[in-house]
Amino acid sequence: MTGKKDIVMNYNNYETAVIETYAVQLVGWPHGVKFISPSNIGTVSEIRKLRDALKARTCYWTALTAAEVKAHAAKLDARRSAGEVVRQPRKKRSDAGISRKRKVPPTVGHANKENSRLSKKVKKNADQHREAPKSVEFIQSSGEEEEEQE
Repeated sequence: MTGKKDIVMNYNNYETAVIETYAVQLVGWPHGVKFISPSNIGTVSEIRKLRDALKARTCYWTALTAAEVKAHAAKLDARRSAGEVVRQPRKKRSDAGISRKRKVPPTVGHANKENSRLSKKVKKNADQHREAPKSVEFIQSSGEEEEEQE
């Protein structure tokens, strides 16, 4: 209907997050059933009432015209100016007010803490810059060593 595939239903802020944003409306929600997420509906009879309305297509989505969207926005503005809270605020983060800056990882070879861990990025850079093992120019076999000692 909207042409978008990643739309999520927001029951708490339905009027602003769905109707106002996407210009669609749910029509025919059954009477006696609270307009909440079906997973939060309390009784089986209410769930069945909603299911039956959806199956019978008496509860359905419809696209709004530009005039309907404008009228809906005007109603919301009137409610806001009357002091009503139209949109529920989001929950505040549990760590609000705490600095979340990244800590600078210790440099390779200069780790001053015994149990400190290096970040993946530092480890990767350290692995790339390792020197190749030094080898002896000439390798003597055990037979050659015996001959030299005699």
